[in-house]
Amino acid sequence: NLGNDGILYAGEMYNLTLNANLMVISACESGVGKLRTGEGIMAITRGLIYSGIPNIIISLWKVSDKYTSTMMINFYTKILEGNSYSNSLRKAKLKMIEDEKTSIPKIWGSFVLNGQ
Repeated sequence: NLGNDGILYAGEMYNLTLNANLMVISACESGVGKLRTGEGIMAITRGLIYSGIPNIIISLWKVSDKYTSTMMINFYTKILEGNSYSNSLRKAKLKMIEDEKTSIPKIWGSFVLNGQ
């Protein structure tokens, strides 16, 4: 136990019991981890799934704060309209593609959903 230093370490996540249906971690490279033989990818998502979060959105590379904000607003709007998480993410990405300034995959393609 590392105490309460304000930092959540990967090993600490396995001891959590989280009660959320969705977690969005839009920080840069939040889905990147190390490949461990016999284990698979060891990333933050693994600990969160183990802690009870069935749906997690993460990013695979560095992203623009400005455009991420726009996309996440679109994503949450679609959820509030009654769409599933996967469909909301899809529609948010399609909206980004419609705009010439945000149409390149580098801007919106980083975000993936682990779950439904």
